[in-house]
Amino acid sequence: MRKPKTNKLYLFVRVTNDRIEHVEFVRYDDGSASYVIEGKLEGVEEDPDAWKLVVIWLAENGFVELLEAKAIGLIPKDWMPEKIIMSDLVRGQYP
Repeated sequence: MRKPKTNKLYLFVRVTNDRIEHVEFVRYDDGSASYVIEGKLEGVEEDPDAWKLVVIWLAENGFVELLEAKAIGLIPKDWMPEKIIMSDLVRGQYP
């Protein structure tokens, strides 16, 4: 994944036991990041490179950015999570 834009919600997915799991991720202007996994909001210290740690962790744990996952056929092109916890940040980003 390229450097994520700030204040934009990204969805990452992985397929485990025929089940699609997703993580919501946002990188902020100061380099900090937050993410939701299994319905729990997590945070990372305010550090200019903190977002990198989250992206590395996601990749190491088999998560792929949603649009890429659809493009490579990992998940159906019309798949979206039933609920997006960070919905205040998603308006218009994942129609």
